[in-house]
Amino acid sequence: MNRKHLDLRELYIHFMIQISFLLSILFISSRSQKDIRSYELMLKFLEHTCVVTNIANYLSSVSSVYTVLKDKQTGSLNFLLSLAYFIQTVAWLQYGLVTQKIVVLIPNAIGIVITGFTLGLFYKFPKEKTKKSS
Repeated sequence: MNRKHLDLRELYIHFMIQISFLLSILFISSRSQKDIRSYELMLKFLEHTCVVTNIANYLSSVSSVYTVLKDKQTGSLNFLLSLAYFIQTVAWLQYGLVTQKIVVLIPNAIGIVITGFTLGLFYKFPKEKTKKSS
């Protein structure tokens, strides 16, 4: 089995996991709440789910970061995407600071560290290694 076929299969599996997770969250949150206690429990569940999935989103580039550190080049990273993630994280952290919402503050504070580290790799390592001539 070639690598491209394997990558598409892995992508499909990850996509199906994400869709299943999303549909289960929508199902749980759309059920009618009979009392205020069950409503509060549902909100807590959604808050925790959002924090975890947001942190997981920022951690999605870790495999590429590992490749960069191993190869000492940033060819496997997209600079504009990394910059956009960083700007988005800063914006959400500012919102969290203004509103004092811990569910916004926690994942975005972690996200700033992760995306800032990723951006720092572009400063430290070249896009592609240059071949030394003998």
